[in-house]
Amino acid sequence: MNTRSFRGKLPLLLLAGLTACSSEESRAQKAYLVACNLALRNQEICSCTYDRLRADHSAEELHQASTNGEMPSPELARDMARATLACVKQAQANP
Repeated sequence: MNTRSFRGKLPLLLLAGLTACSSEESRAQKAYLVACNLALRNQEICSCTYDRLRADHSAEELHQASTNGEMPSPELARDMARATLACVKQAQANP
């Protein structure tokens, strides 16, 4: 492959990579929010917990925990409980 044709395709390759990452994030968020809303019936708190959890956990980890029907790792379960509590307190403070 010559350098010139590779350079011309580089933006397309980067865009494809960004799209794949974006869709993985989107799938993970959607799966988490569906599972959370079934449990809590509160979109605001579920969105808040997802955002807090993404600070320390990968989209893939959250997607697996939301879709495989098994208990999450002890660390993720602890972080989910903490995030949920913090988001409930935040929602109560800002009605």
